[in-house]
Amino acid sequence: MRTLFILIVTLFTPTVLAQAPAISDPFDFESSDGVSAVLVADHRVPIVQIVLMFPVGSHNAWFVENHGAEAFTLQNMDPDGSLRARANELAVSVDFAVGDHACIVSARGLREDIQEMKQLLIDILANDAVDKSEVKRAAQGSKVDWSSRQKDADFVLHTAMAEVLYDSTDPRMMAYQQPSALTRDPSVLLSVRDEIIRLPGRQIGFSGDLTLTEAVDLSTSLLPTATSDERASVQYPALKRARPPLQETELADLNQVYLAFTGEAPAVHDPQFPAFMLAREVLGGHFHSRLYKALRHDEGDTYGARAEVSVGTAPGMVALTTFSRLDNATKIEGKLREVLARFHTQGITEEELRNAKLNWTGSQAFERQSPHNVLRALLWSRAEGLADDHEATLVAAAQALTLPQVNEVISVLFQPEAFTMVRLVAE
Repeated sequence: MRTLFILIVTLFTPTVLAQAPAISDPFDFESSDGVSAVLVADHRVPIVQIVLMFPVGSHNAWFVENHGAEAFTLQNMDPDGSLRARANELAVSVDFAVGDHACIVSARGLREDIQEMKQLLIDILANDAVDKSEVKRAAQGSKVDWSSRQKDADFVLHTAMAEVLYDSTDPRMMAYQQPSALTRDPSVLLSVRDEIIRLPGRQIGFSGDLTLTEAVDLSTSLLPTATSDERASVQYPALKRARPPLQETELADLNQVYLAFTGEAPAVHDPQFPAFMLAREVLGGHFHSRLYKALRHDEGDTYGARAEVSVGTAPGMVALTTFSRLDNATKIEGKLREVLARFHTQGITEEELRNAKLNWTGSQAFERQSPHNVLRALLWSRAEGLADDHEATLVAAAQALTLPQVNEVISVLFQPEAFTMVRLVAE
């Protein structure tokens, strides 16, 4: 087996750093097969990545009902293991990922092995046999996983949170519903895989040490001809308007109480979204946030307190979550309510706003450190139906906000009476 070594050098002079070539802007093109493709080039290190994106995911009812996630992620489990052996021999990492609206398979390795990487991906997508023992393991694992989730406090709490906001027909509820039994027939899964990879709207991505000419050549015949029908776009019903002030759920054998003060979060296209995200950062987005200070640092009521968000192109969820021992339940709930009430009426300070802006800007810089991260983020954004520059646009909008503007959004979106206290308590 060949081993892939990447040398990381830290002693650069400022002059060398300044002269280092930057990651290129994404360049879109179309393969000779008519498939949309994009290249993010970076010639500093001889590493390349190929990413194939298929436009259907876990918020699609057909995909869930037909076990699309298993069909997609098991496709390289050929009975004799030759596909995985080839990847190991090349020191190529092959990864499968399933998102809300897309599936991705990617391969990353040395530039010199790019043709072998391409052929490996072609062969994975054409694989017509899956090890029955792997299918059996996945089927048993699905049953065990669902059974264990019914005893997992975090899953039960998040199920209750979702039920507060989402209609029963909302695609986001499928993650909290028991899956049907997985077929033990590999051929059935492979037929589902074949439908997934032949959907129209697929995209090819390249990143790393490649020229445009090379990327165009590699894109040819990389994907099978699209023959499947396009899947209907995912529709999200409106959030529930009638929400109770309190929702209590029980779970056996608990020795702690779990709380989630749950409310509505704006969609990413909402003009209030940048201010909302800055506010969330101050409220519970880091170790020195308002929630951490009140619930952990001051009196040690808990090890964890944060403002969780689940956002997208439709309005979603924000929840102030924490936990504590049972005899501290009343006290910690009071603190949670008090933090939100004060946050709503008083807003944040100029220093908190400045730090929140710096944190957001800094996190984006980290995400652009490699061409591979840039490419993956770009393809996921496109899968979500977002503009390529949506993150940069949001950051710029956030940077331009004044303290009064952010506090005005806080007064609208963080009204305590619009939140539901979700309690998970001992049965």
